[in-house]
Amino acid sequence: MTVARKTASIILPCKNEGDNVRNTLDSLINTSTSVRYEIIVVDDGSRDGCVDNIKHYPKYNRVKFLKSDSIGSAKARNFGAEQASGDFLVFCDAHVFVEAFWLDKLLSSFVSPDVGAVSPGIAPHNNVGAVGYGQYMTERLEAKWYVSKPQEDTEVTLLPGGCVVYRKDVFEEIGGFNKGFRVWGLEDLEISYRTWIMGYTCLVNPNAKVLHVFRPRHPYRVTMDDVNYNMIYMAFAHFKKERISKVLDMVKSYPTFSKVLTEVIFSDVWEQRSNLISVRKYDDDWFFKKFGINF
Repeated sequence: MTVARKTASIILPCKNEGDNVRNTLDSLINTSTSVRYEIIVVDDGSRDGCVDNIKHYPKYNRVKFLKSDSIGSAKARNFGAEQASGDFLVFCDAHVFVEAFWLDKLLSSFVSPDVGAVSPGIAPHNNVGAVGYGQYMTERLEAKWYVSKPQEDTEVTLLPGGCVVYRKDVFEEIGGFNKGFRVWGLEDLEISYRTWIMGYTCLVNPNAKVLHVFRPRHPYRVTMDDVNYNMIYMAFAHFKKERISKVLDMVKSYPTFSKVLTEVIFSDVWEQRSNLISVRKYDDDWFFKKFGINF
């Protein structure tokens, strides 16, 4: 399939974005590309009118506007993906600026059926030289940026959710963003991990760059209970018992640890674990060895 024949669905989850969503839409619409695309905006319970105030503008008449009820960024992305018709799903935060032919460059990285997902270099909009080229995972399961620019498309441990492209069939095969996670926390890390263990490759394309507005305040009410829940859920869903013990040791000092642990134990995590073990190509030992993570 040539680039000109590929189609893309650009999915923007947003919540209380102010002018950001309008600026992002203008950047997408006004930037050159040869790729046929649609834009899907998922307004996840905004209270500031950031979508309602603009969705009737004639220049956005081809944008598909959806509503969700504060389900969180990951679930909002899944909701948008369910309505998407493109061959590729382009998940972007609703506060980015893109460059000419950014889609062409990103889609050109899918040269092999093993490539599941690709991200561009990402830089702050007010510091365009400080580019991150994908992310690595620390020994505390934290995501940190690679800052050295590779010469060509390069495998990376993790892809940031601020801008990431998935082949639609791969996204559907691996199950999308984790449906068992709570509001926010580790969803980008977990889906990157799951992409790898399902036998697909995560790449960064250093020749494509997106500028990102890093917001001073998080749009969702996120608690450490939510973050710890997702951490424990991920461990139970994916890791062998020794690594599960390490994760529990990392979070057991929090006052609500017992409550959160109980909630995960009585969730659907065991069903998810069983399903993943039955379909994954690699296990957690393979992943941590491949990327040299001492965990």
